[in-house]
Amino acid sequence: MRFEPTSFEIDDGDGSDDESTTKPWLVGVPVQKAMPGDQVMQCAGIVKDGSRCTRTYTQTTSATVSFCFKHRHQQRTSTHGYAPLAQLDIQVPKQRQSNVVPSCRCRGAMHWTYQSMCAMFCLFLAIGLLFTSLVLEIPHIGLASAFFFCIPMVLLANCSSRYERLSRGKAADRPTSMAEFYACWVNRSKTLELLDVSLRDCTANANKELLAAICIQRIYRGQRVRADISRCREAEIVVARVFRGHLGRHTASQERRRQIHLEAQARLHHVARVIQTRYRGWASRKYKLNFATRKLYLKDLEAKGHALRDTLRQRLDAQRAAEAARVDAESRDELVRITQHLHHLVGTAVTPGIFSSPFLQSKPTAFGVPVETHIRTNTLNYLATVPKKLLPKSQLKPKPPAVRTSLQATSVYQVDKVYDDREKRYQKASQITEENFVTVVHPASTYAYDKSVNNGIEYLDPRKHPFCQRSANKSPVKSRESIVLPPATRPSSQALPHVKKKKPHSKRTVVE
Repeated sequence: MRFEPTSFEIDDGDGSDDESTTKPWLVGVPVQKAMPGDQVMQCAGIVKDGSRCTRTYTQTTSATVSFCFKHRHQQRTSTHGYAPLAQLDIQVPKQRQSNVVPSCRCRGAMHWTYQSMCAMFCLFLAIGLLFTSLVLEIPHIGLASAFFFCIPMVLLANCSSRYERLSRGKAADRPTSMAEFYACWVNRSKTLELLDVSLRDCTANANKELLAAICIQRIYRGQRVRADISRCREAEIVVARVFRGHLGRHTASQERRRQIHLEAQARLHHVARVIQTRYRGWASRKYKLNFATRKLYLKDLEAKGHALRDTLRQRLDAQRAAEAARVDAESRDELVRITQHLHHLVGTAVTPGIFSSPFLQSKPTAFGVPVETHIRTNTLNYLATVPKKLLPKSQLKPKPPAVRTSLQATSVYQVDKVYDDREKRYQKASQITEENFVTVVHPASTYAYDKSVNNGIEYLDPRKHPFCQRSANKSPVKSRESIVLPPATRPSSQALPHVKKKKPHSKRTVVE
């Protein structure tokens, strides 16, 4: 809620600035610094201890702010239960144009804090440029850094002067207690009205403020509980970390002790192994590997080996001789057994045999004796061993023939020719194959046309192709070659489904 300010006109007649005629509420107000048309306002802000702000300031006619520069943030807030003070809308008396020097509005354009920030930025920039110029060895960048070093000095000097000026003007600008009393006395009725309004506002907003306080307390308590939980969790994490560290160090120490024990055991085992190796070598060389005894043993073993080899050689020679004699005897026996039945192969004085052919340069022999001699001798020896159970020829009786006619008269004349013709007819009638008998052959149905006679046939060089030669064969190919006829000259198996497929012959058709 904003209260409409009350305007107080000041009229000094001739417009003089005599302090004796200055109103009590204008005491301490720099009226000479104000421009014509400005207003002197009192701040409506609340100080930290809860009291009202006592500052008065000059405000332009275009502005509607009723707070000083320290309490401008309270303009949009209405959380406190105080009603704003009545603004002292005091019209500054118009001064003569000849004596009034208009003040510059741009003097406070930049606050001294912004100037200090710019000074620090320029200082850092100058340091960076100086470092860059030293690294890159460029003098122009060094001059720029010197320029930026000068800017912070100027800005800091201006800030210090403004701070001193503001500190000196605070005591002069502070209003007196008489001005405050007179302002309150003039606006006492309105102040009471504002108090009633504030009380009603306080009663109306009591529930809202209570809920807000409860919400604040709830948030605060929740934050405290969460902080306690977080603190407990961090403490638990620390305890767990310390315990795990202690447990890990204990396990590591046990593992280290076990490793040291294993290394010591391994070292002792190695030393014991070396000692045993040395002792066993010494004992073996002293008691088992005696050089003199071993030398005698090797000589004895060598003599026994030579004797054994001689014995084995003699036995081998005897076995070879016995085997040769056995093979020779078996060969002679086999020769006798074979030749004693080959008497029909012996030649005569008129007809030579196969073993006495005049065309042979040397007669075949067996064991240094001609084969015919073996045959004659073995045959006679075999006949000598055969018992004489047959009757002599003089004691045999001749058998009379069944037909007392001659052999030529026993059959019809040229009966052998009749038998031959009959046999030919029988063979011709008995020519039966596995294929079904086909009475009529239809070339149109049994022959399938192919696009080319060479379809499916390997390419043959015309010089080697037998059908392309009209004269004598001059190619390195043999005169007789086995060539498979093309499929165009053979009946297709698809055209004759009722005819069984012939078995493939091993011999191919020979085309000269």
